Amino acid sequence: MNTSLKYFGIDFIQYDLKNNNPYFGFGMNNIKTVYVLLNNNKAIYVGQTIYIRDRIMSHRLNKDIDKVYISKINNFKNYDDYNKLFKHYKIIDILERNLIRNLNPKYNTQHKKLQ
Repeated sequence: MNTSLKYFGIDFIQYDLKNNNPYFGFGMNNIKTVYVLLNNNKAIYVGQTIYIRDRIMSHRLNKDIDKVYISKINNFKNYDDYNKLFKHYKIIDILERNLIRNLNPKYNTQHKKLQ
């Protein structure tokens, strides 16, 4: 069963990849989104992409992943206004950076907290 989670007030939907729940329902032309890859309930990678389905498939080739959280920030909305699209992309950048700093995933090298 898919569940949701909130990071920084943003809803994320969880997909359990071990049970092969369909994450292929995501279209090919989504708006940019943020995702968090997990293994044994620990965040191992945070990223952003337009092509979520292809990106998750490529991560599965070289990472052991059992869950993925995908942000629900206007995932299927088309922006006719360039300014709104630009603001959306800035929100995605900030969210990704903050998730990396707070979750400290092992495969991310940029934006990590200094220890």
